[in-house]
Amino acid sequence: MTDEQGDAEKNAQLACGMYRRNHLLWLLLAVLLASLVQSIAVFKLEHDPVDPYDSKEYLAIARSLYQGNGYGIAGEAFAGFESFQGESPTRMRQPGYPLYLFLTYWHLGQKIPTVQISQIMLNGLTLLLLFSISHLLFRNKLWPGTMIGLALYFPLWLTSASLLSESLFTFLLVFAMWLLLKAIHSSTRVIRTLALSGMAFGLAFLTRPIALPLILLTFVVISMRRKSLRCYAIEGGVLFGAFLLTVSPWWLRNGIALGDWVPLSTDGGYNIWYASVPEAEPKWWGSHEFEAAVGNGYYLTREANIRFTEMAIARITASPWAYLRRGVARVAWVWSYFPGSQLFRDKPLVFIPLTLVQLAIIVLAALGLVTTHRFARVYLLVPVFALTSVLLFTKGISRFILPAMPFVLLAAGQGFFWLWRQMARWRGQSR
Repeated sequence: MTDEQGDAEKNAQLACGMYRRNHLLWLLLAVLLASLVQSIAVFKLEHDPVDPYDSKEYLAIARSLYQGNGYGIAGEAFAGFESFQGESPTRMRQPGYPLYLFLTYWHLGQKIPTVQISQIMLNGLTLLLLFSISHLLFRNKLWPGTMIGLALYFPLWLTSASLLSESLFTFLLVFAMWLLLKAIHSSTRVIRTLALSGMAFGLAFLTRPIALPLILLTFVVISMRRKSLRCYAIEGGVLFGAFLLTVSPWWLRNGIALGDWVPLSTDGGYNIWYASVPEAEPKWWGSHEFEAAVGNGYYLTREANIRFTEMAIARITASPWAYLRRGVARVAWVWSYFPGSQLFRDKPLVFIPLTLVQLAIIVLAALGLVTTHRFARVYLLVPVFALTSVLLFTKGISRFILPAMPFVLLAAGQGFFWLWRQMARWRGQSR
């Protein structure tokens, strides 16, 4: 090796080291910003972390587990459903988040801040995984400011302040996607990493049923990096097999304990019925159909789920195109507003700027996807398409697509970086 070659190699190593240190500093700043936002939300803002329905159900199921009574709700009344005395056993909710509360709430002093702090830590791990994903996808073309943009998208991190499943679900989704990317980029231990990825997708599904389309779309990602059909079939089979193995205990439990051989919670029927009702008709209390489905029970019981499903099928088959048209409009509407900003619709000075921010992010994300390589484009779109597809058939709320926003923000960061470089070149040429 000549002296010139040795100097070039040393300079390249120094540049690589400086690049890594620079990016790690940006990552540290992002983690600190996200932690600060969450700490203020948890300890300073007036906010009830316990939702009167979802959180209360999760806590009740976790309490039943803690007391050794299995997965059920017993003796629990909800506002507007005072006659409901619970189900035991039940499948009103997926088991993932109740198990998380079983560990972080009931086993650690029954303190809500304990759960909130654990969720802040989960969100910190999510940021670390997103940094690793962005580095694997873009390497030296990664704009470090992307991590700051992620940290400042506060709806994603404020989920830690509530006893809801979003923080856990987002972490599991990102973890599964990270493992999938590691397997594709690795030349060794591919099968083991894919199996772990399938298990993580299974845990995500056991936390929120909207994760089901994810496992199907991951086959598209695998097919882009594997040349032979045999290799693709083996790796896809390992991924899907690990997923099935992970969800099978819940599946078997529902079949043995309830006679329902399904791995889903029972809110599916209500959500599909809600989406099938035209906007002009009432969808909640006061609706004759709602009252007929619920009867003297609760809207997430197995009996109500069957009735909601039957009414939804009747409405959809009567007017399938209208149902599909409403689904497409619902997708566009949910993606168009900043998560949580619907609370400020009567305050245009707040609502309009937040809406513009959301639309700017989507435009930059589209630009980032167009200007990046094909694999990154497909990989980042998988969670977006998976969670968006759910909105075509269920009610539309930003909570459903919020876990896909990290991947949208990664693309938006690259879009901004590309635009910045183009403007710099244009300024250089104009001088």
